[in-house]
Amino acid sequence: PMRKFIPVTAANDRAEVNLTPMLDVVFIMLIFFIVTAVFVREQGLTVPESSPPTNAISEERPIVVDVMAGRRLLVAGQEVDERLIGAQIARLHAENPAAAVVIRPRADAATEW
Repeated sequence: PMRKFIPVTAANDRAEVNLTPMLDVVFIMLIFFIVTAVFVREQGLTVPESSPPTNAISEERPIVVDVMAGRRLLVAGQEVDERLIGAQIARLHAENPAAAVVIRPRADAATEW
């Protein structure tokens, strides 16, 4: 049996690329990004312009903890053992719940225990 020879012409050499599916995908992606960009809202805080701060130190006297040299601690001017400092501050805070606790390290104090 003899095979037929099909001559190659210039029309057969061209490969045609169908761009319709690619354009469909690009169009769908464009619609997706437009729709999602509308629904994305940035979160932010609204700060009133002329309101006083709510966490301002009250007129009550604060509980002052002084950290001195040699690991000495003074609470309200009285020296306290470092193991009892939590209980002492809790007692003073229970007596005056509105008082702030201020920790004041001195320049010569070792603050990294």
